Amino acid sequence: MSKKSLQKWNIELLSNLWYELVFYIAETDFTKALLQGLDTNIKSEILNKVFIVDKRLGPIAYKKKMNEGALTKGKMLEDNMYLLLKMKRKLETHEFDFLLDNYFKQAETCFFITNWIHIDMDTNLSNELNNNLKGILRLQHTSCKEHLGKLIKYFYPNRDELPESNPNVLETLREHFPNLLKKKNETSNFNLATFPKFKKISIPPKKKKPLITEKEAAMFLLKSVFNLKNETLKG
Repeated sequence: MSKKSLQKWNIELLSNLWYELVFYIAETDFTKALLQGLDTNIKSEILNKVFIVDKRLGPIAYKKKMNEGALTKGKMLEDNMYLLLKMKRKLETHEFDFLLDNYFKQAETCFFITNWIHIDMDTNLSNELNNNLKGILRLQHTSCKEHLGKLIKYFYPNRDELPESNPNVLETLREHFPNLLKKKNETSNFNLATFPKFKKISIPPKKKKPLITEKEAAMFLLKSVFNLKNETLKG
């Protein structure tokens, strides 16, 4: 398959992963220090504001009318599972493995970000987020966690082949997916007809400790979503 075709597949996967993602960067001592080189007006437009990643415009201010789009995140991630199955049938093994490993790293990062927000929102912005928005953020976190679990279960039957996207990846995955990582060399022979359809996800009451630090989460959002350069940031 041509490089252009592979890029098209990759863009479609990452679009479904990141578009309609709801997030914020809380104003803390760390984030204020990180952005100290920026104009005060720019900092006020970034910190303690809730955003959603729009397909055309990138991060934009989140408004109540966007609830419906935000609630489709789980469906978009489920669509990616079907897309990966289609890719696995059509692509050469080395082509599929390349796209899958790249996508897994992005999906893992997405889960880390949503988990960090899931824990942080009851601390830094507890009085500024309404219950509806908190529910969307919790549902988004659960959708991303379930998606990452399915990627491991169906596409990495040999757990030793999981991409090493950060030094603590296996430790992190063992904490949040203990049952999956106990099993190795499962069969991955399955078809679309038997693949589970998207269904409403229940929100677990318990919270886990952060998977990544505040610094890592904030730096990723500022660099990858807001396109701020290294020399601008003071972290």
